[in-house]
Formats: sequence, C-alpha cells, structure tokens
Amino acid sequence: MDENQIRLMLEEENSDSNYKDENDSEVEDFVEIQEDNYNSEQEDNSEQEQEGQSAEESNSQVESEDHQTYINYYLGKDRHTRWNKTPASNPVRRRARNIVTQLPGAKGGAKYLREPGEIWRLFFTEDVIDRMAKYTNGQIKRISSQFIREKDCTKTNEIELEALLGLLLFAGVRKNCRLNAKDLFKTDGSSPEIFRLTMSWNRFYLLLRCLRFDDKDTRVVGASVDKLAPIRELFEEIIA
Repeated sequence: MDENQIRLMLEEENSDSNYKDENDSEVEDFVEIQEDNYNSEQEDNSEQEQEGQSAEESNSQVESEDHQTYINYYLGKDRHTRWNKTPASNPVRRRARNIVTQLPGAKGGAKYLREPGEIWRLFFTEDVIDRMAKYTNGQIKRISSQFIREKDCTKTNEIELEALLGLLLFAGVRKNCRLNAKDLFKTDGSSPEIFRLTMSWNRFYLLLRCLRFDDKDTRVVGASVDKLAPIRELFEEIIA
C-alpha cells in the first residue's frame, strides 16, 4: 500500500468523524430545544394553576361575602341595594307627640257594627229622628197658610225624613254639592232615578225649606248666648 492510499484512507476517516460530530451537535441542540420547551410548558402550567387557585379563592371570598350579605341584608332586585334586616339604632328619645297611646279604629258600641243601617242608627237614633220630625212639622204648620191646597203642605213623619237624609247623603257621595237641586230630579236621563222615585221635587223642596233641628219658639233666648243654638240640641247628642 503506497502513501497516497494511506493518505486517502485517513482523510475519509477524518470526514466521517466530522460528520458524526456535526450529527451529535445537532442532536444535542434538538434535545436542548425540547428541554427548553418542556420547561416553558411547565412554567405556563404552573402559572395557570396559580391563576386558577387565585380565581377560586376570589370566588370563594365573593360567595362568603354574598352569604354574609344574605344573612344581614335583604338584597334588592338590582342586586346592589341592601335592606338591613335589623333596624338602625336610634339614640334620640322619641317625642311625646309621636307616641301612639290609642289604636285607631272604631270604639265603644261602633266597634262591633257591620251593617250600614246599624252604623246610621248609631248617629241618628230614633229619638233624634223623632225630634227632627217634630220641629219640622212645627215649621210646616207655620207656613201652611201660604198654600192653597192642603195636600201640598202635609206633615212629614220619621220614615219620610230618613228618606230625605238618605237622598242628601247620596248626593254628597256623588259630589253634587254644587249642582242645582232641581237638576237631581230631571227626567232626561241625566240624573239618578232614586231621587224622583223617592219623592217629587216639590216635596223635596218643601222638606228642605222646613227642616228644623230645634224649637223655633225658644231659639231667641238661646241665640243670644249661643250662636249654634239652632242645631245645638241635636249636635250635642249626635257628636256625643
């Protein structure tokens, strides 16, 4: 074997060794890249786990706050307004005029009344209606000479007088206080039938004209002392 052949063989071996070194370096670089990727993935996973734990902790904290809120407050529909379940402390002393000493509502005999007729009779007793009829008939007798026909000025009674008071009460419920009384007896359909079915306009007008609550013969003496003398007798009894 000559020198040239030996030299060629040595060159081939050197080239093979260089190729192997290059391949080894490439493999090492690839391994290092994989290790870097793995480390970065591990770091990302750890960061995600930490974020998940912090989110869970914040959610649990919010839930605990909401639970505490539901314990101490009523939460409004807007999910923001809080209504405290316990009243706020008021160190200021309550004023005497704001202290309720009596419960509102009916008292005495009116407490157990349910029917409208019973309540009406509580104010306008039979004795009150009798005296009103008596005083009204006295006034009708005084003006009877002004009528040609006797039937146009007949005396009234307790039933008719209560019917008159009922019509006045009904007119007040309908708020007809500013309406001409004659319009309540119209027949064109603009007024309630209850008025003209109860009595005629002439009779209604006569009773209103003669309605009295006291004895006119003794009123002069009382009027000098009391300006409410015309109604004082029945007023005291109804209010009392």
